[in-house]
Amino acid sequence: MAYRSNSAAGTTGGQSPSGTAYPAHALLLDILDSIRDVVIIVSKDRRTLYCNRAAKELLRRKRPLRVDHGRLRCGTGETDQEFGRAIDGACNGELPAGRLLALATEADAPIVLALSCLDGSQALLIAADPTPHRDDVVGPLQQCFGLTRSEAMVAGDISEGRSIADIAEQRQVSINTIRSQVKAVAAKLGCARQSQITALVRALPLARSAPER
Repeated sequence: MAYRSNSAAGTTGGQSPSGTAYPAHALLLDILDSIRDVVIIVSKDRRTLYCNRAAKELLRRKRPLRVDHGRLRCGTGETDQEFGRAIDGACNGELPAGRLLALATEADAPIVLALSCLDGSQALLIAADPTPHRDDVVGPLQQCFGLTRSEAMVAGDISEGRSIADIAEQRQVSINTIRSQVKAVAAKLGCARQSQITALVRALPLARSAPER
């Protein structure tokens, strides 16, 4: 079934936080806006038909995905060509549902996309934002693992690829202070290496607040 950008896709839905009833289509859009994963529906000619809130934030940064002259792009040169071939294959049903595609860009971490065919002219793209948001993880790390706010912020910094020296300089504390906090974070998370801290932080299922209707 092709995606239609209107609210007539359902009559049975739920209630907004204020108690107002709205149809299933609107409820689904709110759910998609509340997740951290990037969700995009794109046509065969690479026009974006739908973007959830995470996708809009990613596209606003214009890296690694961007909209250029109305077309969805990824990187430049061969990377963008490979991206276009994958979308074309997904739209044509030539790729298995959920086919994973890892694309390396010049200045960013690789982005991994899951592509599925919606019909003969549309593809569904799902991806994790390759740029972590430190502020998003502070609360969950405190709640789930008992980290202090300072420790949670350090864990977020590590997940963004920052060195201990960079974190210390940014926070205007000594390197030994940050090292002590990293050790405390590792102990509370059950991690032996910084790479494990990064993997755990990036795997957190973070939810966003859906807009009230």
